[in-house]
Amino acid sequence: MGRGDLTTSAVVPPTARARARVLAKQPLVVAGLDVVRAVFVELDPSAIIQRCSADGEQAPAGETLALINGSARALLSGERVALNLLQRLSGIATLTRRYVDAVKGTNARIVDTRKTTPGLRALEKYAVRVGGGQNHRMGLDDGVLIKDNHIAIAGGLREAVEAARAALPHLHKIQVEVENLDQLREAVKLGAIKRLRRPCGDRVVRGHHAGDRSRLCRSRSGPHLGWSADPLGPGCGHQLGARSMLRYFPLHDAALQDARERGRGAARGPALQ
Repeated sequence: MGRGDLTTSAVVPPTARARARVLAKQPLVVAGLDVVRAVFVELDPSAIIQRCSADGEQAPAGETLALINGSARALLSGERVALNLLQRLSGIATLTRRYVDAVKGTNARIVDTRKTTPGLRALEKYAVRVGGGQNHRMGLDDGVLIKDNHIAIAGGLREAVEAARAALPHLHKIQVEVENLDQLREAVKLGAIKRLRRPCGDRVVRGHHAGDRSRLCRSRSGPHLGWSADPLGPGCGHQLGARSMLRYFPLHDAALQDARERGRGAARGPALQ
């Protein structure tokens, strides 16, 4: 808010109270109601925010997600921050749910990446979990992932894996991001967990799947969903890393309305205070 909300301070009396509801303007998987609460309570500790939905639920367009009762200044000043975060997190959760639904019937798991918005990693990865996905690495210190630049600087895939294995305790898993079947076969021989990256394509997935059903992480950079379950059999234990969940997700629209405009809605669950 910088130095304050000039418009609201000038127009709205400091003692004015207001009621509002958070409205889903399109179908979405809800994520971020606790963040909405945090925004308004920060501006007005006496504010009462009541859930009408819950994170992880599928909400239709027009659904009331929460009811807010508090300082009118706090509601107006906090509206955009609260909605920006709610729309962002719900967008991630909604797209993640589409990926999760696309691999139903297999043993595949949808995992995310570290390609998050600066300052919002914890929230965005929370939204992935709300959508049914799983978190991969939170930071560089969470696990070993050898990529193409590591391989180039180390002098080869084998050299990189052996250096990592020599430097780290045996409990650390070593993942290798490979680009073709030759690298994949070498990683298999070295006992590393395999992680495919574009432009490998489904040919490499099928080739690996035909000969070795051990865990495989497959990464895809595009937002399309048609590929997800195609090369995977029902017994496959792949991890599918879809970075589009955190980079190409659409914001899902929500609004803050005066509660008197369309009724108070039906609150469910305890007040968020």
